[in-house]
Amino acid sequence: MDFLDQKFAGLCSGRALSSFKQNKERDMAVIALILGTGIRVSECAGVDMKDLNLKEATLDITRKGGQRDSVPVADWTLPYLEKYLAIRADRYKAPATNKAFFLTRYHQECRRMTTNAIEKMVGKYSAAFGHPLPPTSSATRSLLNSTRRPRTRSWSPSNWGKKAPQPPTYTPTLTKESNGPPSMPAPNKISPPLIREGLIFVFC
Repeated sequence: MDFLDQKFAGLCSGRALSSFKQNKERDMAVIALILGTGIRVSECAGVDMKDLNLKEATLDITRKGGQRDSVPVADWTLPYLEKYLAIRADRYKAPATNKAFFLTRYHQECRRMTTNAIEKMVGKYSAAFGHPLPPTSSATRSLLNSTRRPRTRSWSPSNWGKKAPQPPTYTPTLTKESNGPPSMPAPNKISPPLIREGLIFVFC
């Protein structure tokens, strides 16, 4: 995040610099929300104003299949969201009827930021940092999803690269004594997977 906040503008000129200044607060809020909640890119694009509760630090999202869920927002993420909210309406000339949380201006119209737009934005910043992401959207989405955080407010950037306190996953195995239903291994024999660093490395 420090790279975007303090160094990226120095690499830009002309229209690129103007665009970055226009969207800096929004872009940093997008990245912070993804890393601070573990939500998917598509879930981030679908967030509405009513879904975010800054006081309780929670976010309501729509999962695949239309299922609604509520996730905690990491404390370090909140300042980025607050800075974006302070400029959202005036910067993007958002009408009261537009309930989308992340906005963009396209052909002089205020619109919701799409999943594809978020992926391109992340790719642009990672390339500037010297670690470009794969050009396909599916590869970008996969990398973003691989950095999903455990849903706890105590998670912060200082924990990146460490083992996540995730619940164990069980793999059914057949016992030698029986050809019946598979038995489950004991939970304490399963170690939580390591968090892949992906964007963690890019945006530190």
